[in-house]
Amino acid sequence: MDGRVRIYQLKYFPEGFPGSYQGRRAGIKRSFKKALEHDPDDWVLVVPCALTLSERAYVQDLGAGAERPRIRVLDRAWLDDKLALHADLESSCVRDDLREAARDYRAELAFLAGGTDDIAQRVGALGRRIDRLDLHWSIDVAYRNGAVVQTLRPKHPRAQQVSPIYFTVRGHFKDADPGLTAAVRRVVGFGTAEELILPASAIQELSVHGPEWLRIDGENAEVRMEPLSPAPGQGQSVELVFLDGSGAVRSVHEGTVRAMGKGQLGSSLDLAFTGLRLTFCHADDASVPTAASCAVDLTGLSCPDALQALDIYGQVMEGSAFRLRLNGEELAAGTFPGRVSPRRTVNGLRGSG
Repeated sequence: MDGRVRIYQLKYFPEGFPGSYQGRRAGIKRSFKKALEHDPDDWVLVVPCALTLSERAYVQDLGAGAERPRIRVLDRAWLDDKLALHADLESSCVRDDLREAARDYRAELAFLAGGTDDIAQRVGALGRRIDRLDLHWSIDVAYRNGAVVQTLRPKHPRAQQVSPIYFTVRGHFKDADPGLTAAVRRVVGFGTAEELILPASAIQELSVHGPEWLRIDGENAEVRMEPLSPAPGQGQSVELVFLDGSGAVRSVHEGTVRAMGKGQLGSSLDLAFTGLRLTFCHADDASVPTAASCAVDLTGLSCPDALQALDIYGQVMEGSAFRLRLNGEELAAGTFPGRVSPRRTVNGLRGSG
């Protein structure tokens, strides 16, 4: 690419080419003279051995008295350094030899001689063994970009009740991104059903308390918390009833529960209506106002459905009084605030989700 002509001469001399190996030295000299016909700027001899001073001097003397080409030698030390950076290259080169050895020792499956079929068998066998570690929990293991990712998975919906697992995470969020701090408050404080990723830079300490086999090294660990699937309460029916100034029913909208959660500070309720999502975070401390967020997505909706979603959104933003029913029973009541903002405060809410 720089316009220079470089010729690499590869010689497979694993034992080197001492003075007693005149045939090998003569072969190197013939290759060098042949290369001179192309007037190279650089001539590089590559050999898989550690050269002695005598062998290195022999190569350098090939160009004695000439300004060009520049002569270099890449021997075992250089090759080992490069292979250390690309171990997969070495493995692919010696794979056939290892395959024969695996067959000799009846270890084809351990060597993955059968390719992807053997990979599936090995991973499946490991997964079944992991599943037998515990009646209530298992670990899903993945290998991504050189890192082993372990995902804790409940085997049934009551796993946390029957065999609780507690994570203690100490972080420094004072200088963290405000969005991360808010997400931690929602997920940890109120149990909202959303993914939370705590980068390793924000983790000071991570400890896990649970079954004896569950051991996690918290050093340089990223914490990723994902909501349960299906989420608690998911699919249950809800009714959002808006009231006028006299307390009479203004409109009724049917929806479903996306998730119900509980955290250190209170509880959360995530509701879905056609084209609209409404989330409550209700604090256990009665002096703390309940927070609510409302998001509208009209993509692909018919005109009637879009108008209904906008009607709900408008009444929320107007500060309308409301009642919320879960499976026909009143769950909460209150008044939405009247100012428009991405995250709202709801005063006078009774009950929790």
